[in-house]
Amino acid sequence: METLTSLEHLSLSYLPKLPLPLCERACLPPKLRTICIESVRITTPIFEWGLQRLTAFSNLSIAGDDDIVNTLLKERLLPISLMFLNIYNLSEMKSFEGKGLRHLSSLETLCLYDFLRLEYLSEDTLPSSLKILRIAKCPLLEARYKTQRWEHLSIPVLEINDEVII
Repeated sequence: METLTSLEHLSLSYLPKLPLPLCERACLPPKLRTICIESVRITTPIFEWGLQRLTAFSNLSIAGDDDIVNTLLKERLLPISLMFLNIYNLSEMKSFEGKGLRHLSSLETLCLYDFLRLEYLSEDTLPSSLKILRIAKCPLLEARYKTQRWEHLSIPVLEINDEVII
């Protein structure tokens, strides 16, 4: 992996189990800007990937892996250069909380799609730089906040199912 010095985009899709590490001690290509992980079970723990060393890294999409997302929510593993985070198709997650995203001073857009069991969003989880929060196909979360106000989330733009709420 470390020999791919010009690689900017990495997409891993529909791999039931990726048994090999990304590289020895997770040396991701230095110019990597985008990673898309969809329905992949990577056996190398995410804290060994070396994501914090990627200074150009700005876009991460994760689908179908509750374990990776839970780890990212608890640990400060992402680089502060991250601007866009898309998380979708998580089946087990009930709450979106932890301090692992708070340090992301460049994160502007967070998209949460297709969380069937997600009931709660903690403001403490979200970085102050967040400008847009997009939520779609999260029925329990949507139902919870139909009766409550979103004021506890200090975000300039909140979109639910393509409708701007605030």
